[in-house]
Amino acid sequence: MVKTMDGSKPIFVINPKNEMHGDHLLDLALIADSSAANYDVQVILTCSPCDLYRISVATRHLFVFGQHIDPIVSGSTTGKILPEALQAAGAVGTMINHPETQMIFSDVQKSIVRAHACDLISLVFAQTLEQAVAVAWMKADMVMVEEPQFIASNTILDSSYIRQVTEAVLKVKSDMLVLQGAGIRSGMDVQQVIANGVQGTGSSSGIFKAENPQRMIVEMIEGARRGWDARKV
Repeated sequence: MVKTMDGSKPIFVINPKNEMHGDHLLDLALIADSSAANYDVQVILTCSPCDLYRISVATRHLFVFGQHIDPIVSGSTTGKILPEALQAAGAVGTMINHPETQMIFSDVQKSIVRAHACDLISLVFAQTLEQAVAVAWMKADMVMVEEPQFIASNTILDSSYIRQVTEAVLKVKSDMLVLQGAGIRSGMDVQQVIANGVQGTGSSSGIFKAENPQRMIVEMIEGARRGWDARKV
């Protein structure tokens, strides 16, 4: 059965990059898994291909994503990530065009097509409002907008910009899930961004450079729930 995400619950993305792997990442994934259930949040955990299978079989509530795919088909390529292989390893989705693995936009579109052909949810990164709108025209499932100057900073995007991006994207694809990232350092940051109207957010350095990453994950997932509930008041 294909696992899907929708607009009925908040989304929180945990991207370990290569900051953590193996048993340490598995321990963290189990904490994130229970927190996703406890707070009723759609939690994405991205993994390198090396960790993807063991985490996908050990967790029940997480959406386990790959960190990248290449726009290729099965054949004589080496060192590339084949979408079918990612899906076979247990991934339900993949990131595309992360700022640290940027692609030319023609390859972004090809990767979205390949992801959908393999029943992988596509989470595409954009650095500007214009790029986010382009991603919507490409019919990605989700877009994560991260302004470069805020990545790994202590500053989050202001609410007016968040609303502007969300409205522009939804005019093109009304069912697009719009996320805003960069600068997320605490549960309060998560709460604030989601309360301002986006579907979700995520964090990398805010978690993996924290004094206690496990505790920070719980705090941020709880913040996603608080922010979502604040929108309904």
